[in-house]
Amino acid sequence: MLSLKNLISKKGRTFMTSFAGSIGIIGIALVLAVSNGFSIYINDLQSTTLAGYPISVSTVTVNLDSLRQGMADSGSDEELPEFPDSDEIFSYDSEFNMITDLAKFSQYNFISPEFVEYMQAYKDEDDEKLDTQKTLNAMDFSYAYEMPVYTTNSSGEIIKVNTSLETSTMSGTQSGIFSEGLSNADFVQSNYDVIAGTYPKEVTDLVLVVDSYNRLPASLLESLGIDSKESYTFDDILNKEYKVFTNNIYYKQDYTALDIENDLETITSYYNSQENSNVITCKISAILRIKEDNPTSIYSEGIKYSPLLTEHLRQINKQSDIAKAQLENTETLLVPFVFNVSELNMSIPFSSISSLISFAKTSYDIDLTISQAQQYGLQMLGASDIPVAITLYPTSFDAKEEIANYIQNWNNTHPDNQIVYSDQTAFLTETMGQMVDIISYVLIAFASISLVVSSIMISIITYVSVIERTKEIGVLRSIGARKKDISRVFNAETLIIGLCSGILGVAVSFILTFPISAIVKNVAGGTFTANIAVLSPISALILVAISVVLTVIAGFIPAKMAAKKDPVKALRTE
Repeated sequence: MLSLKNLISKKGRTFMTSFAGSIGIIGIALVLAVSNGFSIYINDLQSTTLAGYPISVSTVTVNLDSLRQGMADSGSDEELPEFPDSDEIFSYDSEFNMITDLAKFSQYNFISPEFVEYMQAYKDEDDEKLDTQKTLNAMDFSYAYEMPVYTTNSSGEIIKVNTSLETSTMSGTQSGIFSEGLSNADFVQSNYDVIAGTYPKEVTDLVLVVDSYNRLPASLLESLGIDSKESYTFDDILNKEYKVFTNNIYYKQDYTALDIENDLETITSYYNSQENSNVITCKISAILRIKEDNPTSIYSEGIKYSPLLTEHLRQINKQSDIAKAQLENTETLLVPFVFNVSELNMSIPFSSISSLISFAKTSYDIDLTISQAQQYGLQMLGASDIPVAITLYPTSFDAKEEIANYIQNWNNTHPDNQIVYSDQTAFLTETMGQMVDIISYVLIAFASISLVVSSIMISIITYVSVIERTKEIGVLRSIGARKKDISRVFNAETLIIGLCSGILGVAVSFILTFPISAIVKNVAGGTFTANIAVLSPISALILVAISVVLTVIAGFIPAKMAAKKDPVKALRTE
């Protein structure tokens, strides 16, 4: 009470002292606010950036580490100084060819049923976590099955839709004008706006993805049965029908597929049939466009169907005659098989299992078993539960590392079935991590300087107060105050000043976050759409506590000096 009354009696000085002490807190608070706001921005950026660059495991994956090393070692074997003194320009024979030599740096992955179960277990466990703890935005399985899809063009003619899929050996992702979408609807809608229609609710609902200008390539429109020379509204596109044939009607008795040129009458009959369980009618239910502020896209332009449709067809096709025959046949693939490695510029057709095994041994130094090769035939028939690729979309860079470690744990325990995954964000992760670390170090340095300055300032102010109140100390001691009572008087003052400084500093900092965020938004030209300075309530409380603790520590030595003063000498002081 004595300390409080003394401070109240000197309101102006107490305010100025508290404000002086709050300068350090203001500095720290603004640093924390900017750091917190930047962290929020980075977290959002991570999720949207990683959306376009997932981790993937595919049947054939380019080992980027080996590729980089191969390119680095592609020059002459001659040892040369790092910086030659000569002014000559030397030539050498490059041993690396991007097209033909990529195969040497490609890893064959046999995605076994056990590995599929292993990854599914990770997803199931992640699904049970709280949203803030999840490491996956989505995890999807891709299959080699190119479903037979038919539609009518503007002239009413039945055409077959191009459903061929391109699998990237760099990223492992599949794309095509009529391809499978992601299973996580919330994740898709967080990246895309539904600009027309309703987001799919049924298995047979399709979405059409346009670019940011509502455009589609003319060739894509023609492939989808839409005349590119005409103009259309959203309503013209919505509810357009596409019909999928199952294996039992698509493959004839000799296991050859229907040909639209030679079997048009049969195809037309199936297409127009109203009640045929082997014909699945799908409709475009929505048109999607990437959100304006998204830096990367998940989908290429075209039609996307639900993974549930793939699963539905797979369950039907597993019971088809051709699938059963393929299981019984251990010598020949019943469908034209294409070992498609698009980025290696190799597309080798196989008519028999033995040639497939021979190619795998020659090009990838692997031994395919009969059952493994047989699985490829079933995959082409849409009758296999084993995917050709697993694509994982992490929520953050830390989550990406956790996923990578999970896959590495599989490799540690399965030396005979090593899995190499593709991660295009490895360099981005490293660069972003270094940038965040550097920024953190700078902010910590600023915070440390502010703390030191604040502590020294409070100590000096308290020491000045002790000198000014020397006579008061003498009076207190003469009427029976003990040394520890004198210490408590000054410690109480510094505590009160620290509390006032902390509250004042936090209040001023909170007010300053608004103009700081506005200035940054203006300077950044729209890069930052959210506030860059955000002071969290927990940080505010911690700062007030730190202010109190620091002022008490800073005033401890002056308080001890006051307690040790000789009462007689103190009374003589004017």
